[in-house]
Amino acid sequence: MMSQFELSLRAALCRQLASQDPANQSVWMAEARSWSRLADETLHHEQGLRSSIVAGFFFALETSRRKTA
Repeated sequence: MMSQFELSLRAALCRQLASQDPANQSVWMAEARSWSRLADETLHHEQGLRSSIVAGFFFALETSRRKTA
């Protein structure tokens, strides 16, 4: 899976190509939107994974506290 950073770079490149290639501007902008959408989805997925890891850590910590109390 590509990183959010790489997907964002691809979107930026497509926007740059759209400004340099007026004949195919709509195609490049459609590609840019597609890459941007994937970057946003990847970002939300990465944030969800981090949240799950943090929640799991605190759950494990609380569980171990209850066992020792």
